[in-house]
Amino acid sequence: MNRIGTNYLKLFVTGLAFGFYLVAASIRGWGTEPLSDFSNDAVILTILKGGTVFALMFTAGHLVLRQLGVIKAWAYALLGMVCALPLFILHLASGTFGQLAATGNLSTGLFMPACIGAVIGLAYRKSAGIEGQAEDLDGMNAAYRRIASAAGGETGSGSHGQPGRGQATFGKASAGAETVGAFVHEGTEYFAGPLRVRTSLVSLLGASLLGGLLSTLIQGILDLAAYMRGLQGIGKSIRPENLIDVLASDLVIKGAMALFTGMPVLILIAIAHFGLRSIGKTGYLAYGLGGLAAAPLMALVTFGAAGPLVILATLPTLVGAVIYRKLAGLEPVPVAEDVIAKNRRDLVAADHARRKAGRVIVS
Repeated sequence: MNRIGTNYLKLFVTGLAFGFYLVAASIRGWGTEPLSDFSNDAVILTILKGGTVFALMFTAGHLVLRQLGVIKAWAYALLGMVCALPLFILHLASGTFGQLAATGNLSTGLFMPACIGAVIGLAYRKSAGIEGQAEDLDGMNAAYRRIASAAGGETGSGSHGQPGRGQATFGKASAGAETVGAFVHEGTEYFAGPLRVRTSLVSLLGASLLGGLLSTLIQGILDLAAYMRGLQGIGKSIRPENLIDVLASDLVIKGAMALFTGMPVLILIAIAHFGLRSIGKTGYLAYGLGGLAAAPLMALVTFGAAGPLVILATLPTLVGAVIYRKLAGLEPVPVAEDVIAKNRRDLVAADHARRKAGRVIVS
């Protein structure tokens, strides 16, 4: 049975990630109880307390899913949300929960922590990987070579190299190793056929959200570097508390812009994905370039009407497209659709002479 791996260091890091979110929410006043002490010790203690509780809850849920053999992405996204929401509600300021419920804003107030929890769950699932049975690599390689050799020896011809009854001849174009698709060795199934990137709504949502968050962080760091150079240029001293305040304020503004462009980013990532899949591209570089090109192409298609929005969405789309490639993974390319034939005479190739010339019947 396949299971998601257990890595206690990564499980603890998932908790720290949510602990950082709780501290950010407290500092910025996003409905949670504000921090009364902004000292380093108080901030670190808050991160550790919230992070440890989240990590313990998430670990318990992970072990249950592991015991049941559940490896689906939606299950880990749901686990992250289930762990995040109670903790966030416990950290809400007094009366905030009742106020949100009374004004009908409970769903929107809990939307962001739910998304953060889902992303953390998906990130752990992807980073921990899937554990299976121990592989016999040498035996698998020998089995593959035997199957490939057997496939290469089939010429589809009759005895003495002549075409047999009802068989086609391929001459020297033998099947070769590339004809080996799926095969089983020691209870483990392998696949060596053509692949394409999966289409996954959960991965698309996660990629658009992560793309927005990471691009926000990148832009915030770049803006902070520019701010520091500006202060140095005019001879002013740089105080750490000022830098933290500038970075936090900039991240809030950039984060609001990322939320505003969330749906366009999701659509642009989907456009890049389907475009790349149509031409058979599966690499990370291809998805990065596809995400980079998707936004300008959308501006051209809309004759500049979506220009300002597209400019804001370019970096999140680039980052999100690469993340989507990582989250979605690969799947086998579907085989050709079954053909329903009424007459076997119709089963000739497109360039066959029979499709170009009709039989003459003298009557």
